[in-house]
Amino acid sequence: MKNGWSPKKLQREIVLSAVYRQSSEERADVVAVDPANKLLAVYPRKRLEAEELRDSLLYASGELDETIGGPAVFPKVPSSLVAGNVLNNGQGGALWEDAKDPNDHKRRSIYTFVRRSLPYPLTASFDPADPSKPHHKRDVSTTALQALTLFNSDVVFGWSQALAGRVISEAGANENAQLDTLYEILFSRKPTREEKSALKGFLKEQEKLVESKAWTDKFEVAVPTGLKDTKNLDPFKAAAFVDLVHAVANSNEFAYRF
Repeated sequence: MKNGWSPKKLQREIVLSAVYRQSSEERADVVAVDPANKLLAVYPRKRLEAEELRDSLLYASGELDETIGGPAVFPKVPSSLVAGNVLNNGQGGALWEDAKDPNDHKRRSIYTFVRRSLPYPLTASFDPADPSKPHHKRDVSTTALQALTLFNSDVVFGWSQALAGRVISEAGANENAQLDTLYEILFSRKPTREEKSALKGFLKEQEKLVESKAWTDKFEVAVPTGLKDTKNLDPFKAAAFVDLVHAVANSNEFAYRF
């Protein structure tokens, strides 16, 4: 009220406050005094909302189409989800027809078409607003289905391939530089010595696994996408890096605000 009801000044005061800038790391002295964190001695962790999470993954991968305005779009959904489902308007037509323009699949989530009878599956597990009910606050849940949704989604894996390609393009062939760039894009920091050691160990094991499975009839090597030069690209090493990117992008540090 003293600042003329300015929301910007209020937001500035909040984000510059000591409470807002607290770390989320657990401290023994704080737990002993305030185990429920009612005094806000540490910043309460909060998962990104459904649309924020999808848009963040798109942005990190370099795939986000930032076109503003226009009609709602229909991103890709599993074909099994809409099989046999038609509109009950006497004219037929599928409940969800994927957009013909591939760029529409990469638009911000605010432009995704909302159908009460068929929520967009990628964000449905992350407590989006239910269009069939009036409410003023979203539910916040933490379930195993959320992790499985991201990890098993073909769409998210495709974004991981694009992110892997972006990292290689920006960092070059140096493994240390690639790991640093990956963490800077996703977490705005570089990996610690312990984290980098674990990441390199994962790459070695995964490269062996990919190579051992590559000769089977039903296995396809998923390499980074968006690279201009792939002549010197080792497909097994590149596929292992895609798996690493996919795993790191699905970590809590990316999905939560700490």
